[in-house]
Amino acid sequence: MEWKNLQKRLRLLNWVILMILSSTSAVLMSYSFAGGVFLGGLIAVTNFHVLQHTIRRAFSSDGNMRKGKFSIIMKSYLRLFALGVIIYILIDKDLVDPIGLAVGVSTILFSIVSLGISLVVKTKAGEAV
Repeated sequence: MEWKNLQKRLRLLNWVILMILSSTSAVLMSYSFAGGVFLGGLIAVTNFHVLQHTIRRAFSSDGNMRKGKFSIIMKSYLRLFALGVIIYILIDKDLVDPIGLAVGVSTILFSIVSLGISLVVKTKAGEAV
């Protein structure tokens, strides 16, 4: 499977899982927890998108680096610092439930694992036929 197809599928899966987790937690849990799930997922998906953008701009299509390593590292540290500040503010001001935030931030992990499992199942099903 080509990377562009996987990337589109992963991006869609991120949003689908975020909406499933958010809507389920809104029905079953408190608003603080549901808000934490939604904001955590939104933070994770946005961070993942920015990371992809940074990596795509840093390398050419043939795999050579366009920008220096220092630039990539600094952007990564700035992104992580911004994430830390946002998460700190959300938890410190009691805007969201920390457990809900952790569940939301795990959205990307759930998406990658789900994609991996579906690819393995498809591969095994293709071999069995």
